[in-house]
Amino acid sequence: MKTENATPTTPTTQYCFPAEAVNDYFINPACVEDFAKTMRLYNQIVAEYFLEEGNIPYGIARGVNSLNAFIEVLSPYFTISKNN
Repeated sequence: MKTENATPTTPTTQYCFPAEAVNDYFINPACVEDFAKTMRLYNQIVAEYFLEEGNIPYGIARGVNSLNAFIEVLSPYFTISKNN
């Protein structure tokens, strides 16, 4: 979020968040397993919502399917062998 400076002659922009926080956001690596787990949870919530309605629109079903395939590439869960 940004706010424009009060004086119109000064072309500076003041930001309402610390630059260090933004820097940390882009420096710290993301955990793929946590991301995959969160996305699986969101997919479950979306699927349950539309199942309660009784009709899953084609676009939603296709999106959930595609997202599941992407998540499986990032962090295999269903395709990993339990014997290994």
